[in-house]
Amino acid sequence: MARMRVTLDHNCIIAVENNEAEAPSIGRLVQMHEQGLIELRLVAVGASERLRDHSYAQSFAVFQERVDQLGLGDLSVLKPICRWDICYWDHSVLADELMVDLESRIHAALFSCIEFEWRTFCAARHICPNSPPPKQMHKWRNAKCDDLSLWCHIHYGGDVFVTADNNYFVKGRPRPSLTQLGAGHVFTPGKSVTWLERLMK
Repeated sequence: MARMRVTLDHNCIIAVENNEAEAPSIGRLVQMHEQGLIELRLVAVGASERLRDHSYAQSFAVFQERVDQLGLGDLSVLKPICRWDICYWDHSVLADELMVDLESRIHAALFSCIEFEWRTFCAARHICPNSPPPKQMHKWRNAKCDDLSLWCHIHYGGDVFVTADNNYFVKGRPRPSLTQLGAGHVFTPGKSVTWLERLMK
């Protein structure tokens, strides 16, 4: 049986960093990867998420150091679509129309109340795009990072998307739409381990 391609989102990194309840399950996924049972991947857009002090990393090396310290440094890192002022140029890819179309459809499934483009988001809220309120900027940027995380998973042929973000599992969240877009299975770390171990018996 071909190895399942399993993608960890940035919330999984945070869970390990903070030794949260899902950390042991993520550790088990890493162990399964090391045993050659699955192919575990990270998303490079995780480097664009806010740090503990609410700042943003000035270089991709900060992200690399974080994952190295957490024992995740050997995992492959998937490059997202290059988005100006969010992604790191050397760790992203230029997009064609099909890539952007997938990103747009992911955004519609995840964030129907947040505009896809930054300037449209600002115009709808009557804020200046060049000097927005930090809270509004973080809201749009966080949504974009989530879009690109799932985009990486789908674009690079992922089978299981693992997230410690409870927003994916809120009642009414359009998970069937994500399946139709090619996301495969979207699980918490604990559910991922249970499902994969059952599959491999």
